[in-house]
Amino acid sequence: MKVVIYGANGVMGPHVIKALQGEHELRLSDINELEGSSHEYRKVDVSDLQQVVDAAEGMDAIVNLSVLRG
Repeated sequence: MKVVIYGANGVMGPHVIKALQGEHELRLSDINELEGSSHEYRKVDVSDLQQVVDAAEGMDAIVNLSVLRG
């Protein structure tokens, strides 16, 4: 299964990645850069609907761990 994870560089992201990797194809996204991962990465600002839609293209599932801060 192809899974996109929004907020992959946050507190919960590494735990979810660890639980899903190996059994699923992951696309990681975050507003902050993510280094040292072998998974596909896209920089996404979740306040921009088009960036969210583009990152989800072709995926089977979405895990949203993102947070909008004022």
